[in-house]
Amino acid sequence: TSSQPVCSVALTQQSGTLSWTTPLPFLEALQGYSIRLLDEQGNPTGAPINVGNQTSYTLDLTSATTQQVRYQVT
Repeated sequence: TSSQPVCSVALTQQSGTLSWTTPLPFLEALQGYSIRLLDEQGNPTGAPINVGNQTSYTLDLTSATTQQVRYQVT
């Protein structure tokens, strides 16, 4: 039997900017991406930031209250 294709998206961070690979590996069209700030336990905080079909986002680290900041791209 054949299996469904598997794809991955590579996420990188450099100089305060998150970047990820394009949506080309996905089988269905994407509506866009959103960024979520996560707390220390990995729970989303605040509203998601809609970035549309952009594949990068410059982080606002001025409001960070800890030295470690977690983000999620969905």
